[in-house]
Amino acid sequence: MKAAFLIRCSTKKQDYNRQVKDLSRLADRMGYSYDASTIYGEHITGKDDATKQDRASIRHLKEDAEAGRFDVVLVAEVSRLSRDPMSGRVYVRELSNMNIPVYFRDIDKWTIDPATGKKVPNAETEIGANFDGAWKYLKSLKTQIASGRRDELDNNCMSIGQPFFGYKRFGGRDKTKKNSWVIDEDAKEVVIEVFNRYLQDDATLKSVALSITKDYGDKFGKKFSLGSIEHILTFEPYYTGIKIVSLRDPDADEVEQFEVQIPAIITETTYKNAENKRKTNRVKSDPYPMQVERTLSKLVKCPCCGHSLTPRKRAGDGAGQKYRMTNGKLGISWFCMSRINNMADCTATVSINNEKLEPIIWELVKKELISFANLNTEDRLQKVEEYKQKIANVEADMANYKEQKESLAKKVNRAYQAYIDAPDEIVEDAKNMYLQTQASCKKEMLECQSKIEGFQQKKETYLMYKKALEQPEVPDDAIKKAEADPKEKRRLVKELIEKIVPYSVSTYQVKERYGTGMRTLKHGVLLIEVYAICGTYNILFNGNQRGKEQYAYYIGGNFATYQKGLRKFDAYEEGEYFVISNASLVMNTDDVDECVTMNEFQDIAEENQWVLSFEYNCKKK
Repeated sequence: MKAAFLIRCSTKKQDYNRQVKDLSRLADRMGYSYDASTIYGEHITGKDDATKQDRASIRHLKEDAEAGRFDVVLVAEVSRLSRDPMSGRVYVRELSNMNIPVYFRDIDKWTIDPATGKKVPNAETEIGANFDGAWKYLKSLKTQIASGRRDELDNNCMSIGQPFFGYKRFGGRDKTKKNSWVIDEDAKEVVIEVFNRYLQDDATLKSVALSITKDYGDKFGKKFSLGSIEHILTFEPYYTGIKIVSLRDPDADEVEQFEVQIPAIITETTYKNAENKRKTNRVKSDPYPMQVERTLSKLVKCPCCGHSLTPRKRAGDGAGQKYRMTNGKLGISWFCMSRINNMADCTATVSINNEKLEPIIWELVKKELISFANLNTEDRLQKVEEYKQKIANVEADMANYKEQKESLAKKVNRAYQAYIDAPDEIVEDAKNMYLQTQASCKKEMLECQSKIEGFQQKKETYLMYKKALEQPEVPDDAIKKAEADPKEKRRLVKELIEKIVPYSVSTYQVKERYGTGMRTLKHGVLLIEVYAICGTYNILFNGNQRGKEQYAYYIGGNFATYQKGLRKFDAYEEGEYFVISNASLVMNTDDVDECVTMNEFQDIAEENQWVLSFEYNCKKK
């Protein structure tokens, strides 16, 4: 018989290896075979929630159990299966329904007797009690750790994380002073030099990075990159002497902020002068003097590091062709150069063909954005007032749901306290009542949170519409003028769009060229977030299209939120899909929110005629 190992480690690699060794010895003692293919484990620090999604190791374990790849499951400790009592019970029941015996080494308990194939009496009840105990222990441990950190922060001490450059930890045994930040005199000298050199005439981040590395690199054993110089120049506590630290209370699930006092290194005047220079020196919305000004220059931003993408000439694809020509013009692609220039730790590899991106953005301007500037004054003011009222209504709804959520939390706490205070003769009933109350309230609290997030999204949408309606009027002939004058075109685009953030997509499917199946395109598909004055638009574009006429699909009005983008909902898992808020307004559903794939997003856009089309001619001229 073959055994599977289920492992969960939340700290270091040796924790994983320790569990493998312990379960290997156990399998040898019990006479089970095993190999690397049936070790299911991962590094995970969060709590499981079987109502949303299984963690990867559990999912793979269940898939292989159904395929008959092993006979039993060995687990080192009950808490390694799950830290959540409800999810743990669900996993045990699911495996039992598959007739897969599970053995927990720490409590010496099987769910099913491997010899007879019969369920062990009361096993699930006993294991469930251990889930409860593990959860309570973990909750108590978190409370103790949070209390200790809170006490440290009250004493201006920080034991977690490394002190920022320029500081070090105070040593000694005095707990009221240990781990407080004190000045590192050697590093302080560098901090002061960074500010002084940057404030010199004609100094840049690059010149400061090079000179500081030359003078101090060997002493500190590091290269001072553009990113590290910028981090020094933007660390406000250098002059305020206050480090803001956020701490989440595990009991109340609230975030408390502490103002930790640390020694100041520079003056406010020095910091502000450097800040003003950065704004005028580096953060520009226009190309630098030696760069060619393009319609989208400084608007296309990297999804990883946030820096502006750089236009690059596209290499030719024929004999004697140094550069590619598209639509009769020199082919250009947008690409993030921050990693290459050592300016940021950027891992983005997205590249966008300008001859496709620019017409997509221009079609969006013509079809959606320009219309907001063409209302007469009376209509504009009327709509502004309408959106003010909508914002007030949404805020009132949010307040009501927040109050309901707080009421539910109090209800759970009362049930828990009743369970803790219950006499021995009714403690089991009180416990069951508490678990039932917790389960029902948790579901309703999640629904309240979903409503709150939906209303918040509505509020942001209304605020953006209100802002758009308050913009100065754009002349009716603005589009004709812009299409005839590149400078006017860029001016209009900049007036209507704040930034454009592209993402590579790897889950978009198309029909097989030969056959009836579907295949996934791993390259050439983009999701483009456009932050405009009237809200955020999501545009899906398949760059693998053939033919002169090409199409992109969009949803605006802040209805769609891309869960791998900058605006993603924290309440949902990150991934290549969309959360459609107020879904009944854009699709046939009764649900408030809907999660849709890339292809479903395209279907919704097509049904609502949210399609952008443009001509693309890649022939050389």
